[in-house]
Amino acid sequence: MKKKSFFLFFCVFTLSSLLFVNAQSSDVNLTVSTDKQAYYGFSAVSISGTLQHNGNPADDGLVGLQVQGSDGGTLVLRALRTGTSNPSLLPAKIVSAYLSDASGKQQTGIQVGALGYFTINLSNILNTQLSLLVSVNIYDNSGVPIGQVYEPCSFTANQTAPATLSLQIPSWARGESAYGYADVFSNLPSKGGVPIGCEQSFEFSIVGGQNNVAGILSSNSDQGAYNLTFRLPTMGPVDCNYTVYATSLYSGVTAIKSTSFNCQFGDFTHSGSVDPQDLFIFAESYIAYSENNSNYNSICDMNQDGKIDSTDFFLFVNCYITYWSAWQN
Repeated sequence: MKKKSFFLFFCVFTLSSLLFVNAQSSDVNLTVSTDKQAYYGFSAVSISGTLQHNGNPADDGLVGLQVQGSDGGTLVLRALRTGTSNPSLLPAKIVSAYLSDASGKQQTGIQVGALGYFTINLSNILNTQLSLLVSVNIYDNSGVPIGQVYEPCSFTANQTAPATLSLQIPSWARGESAYGYADVFSNLPSKGGVPIGCEQSFEFSIVGGQNNVAGILSSNSDQGAYNLTFRLPTMGPVDCNYTVYATSLYSGVTAIKSTSFNCQFGDFTHSGSVDPQDLFIFAESYIAYSENNSNYNSICDMNQDGKIDSTDFFLFVNCYITYWSAWQN
């Protein structure tokens, strides 16, 4: 009887130890934050965070980032690496991605206002069928996300095939170089999806766009950390809330985190409306800048090009009209 009890105790102890070791080996911690809690239109947003496994930096991970506006639209959808090492055992691979025509033939440039096609050649690494979400995120030369599109796809075992997505290039996009990022996810990060393949970047040109300003688009990774910087659009709701979703699948464990930030478009007084007070602030700053007076309010530089001119005036007027049109409806 004692031998049986000892054997039972030994089995329970061994099983508990294995479960404890397995739990320890699956300790994954993901963080996400923004450099500010509130922004103005066209200002730079920096999103950063870390991925750790058992308390150590995970320098071979992928973090999916989705920035979603309060209107439900997605502004950013990217998969960022957390180090210089390639993640292993990924089920999908992006072979190539580029601007194309409707038939998939590669193109070098596109006119503003035109419908753009983007071809992504994908490979299913698995020996079974794979369902995924393929996406393209486009930025203009100033670092503003000017378009984002995603589409569900299904690939048979070991299949390599193209997926062609389309989106409109807005008339307000800034010209010359544009940047595209193709990604594959199990689902949207806002729905718990994770990246299942490494990101593929590409470049093309935008013809006939607005004047350029200094670009600030950047992303980097190092020792279990990730960072993404981009500009907000110049136009939007007067009071827009954005939610940042971060997800990762590492060592068999799915980690999900989120944070949020706010953006004011034309509301210089933080009153929740674009009203005559904001108009007075803009007018004073406009006059001060034109008279070389350094006491102007820099938040009225709506496109952040270092000056307050007619371009900023029309941007502010658009914000003013947009707000009051929405209020009347």
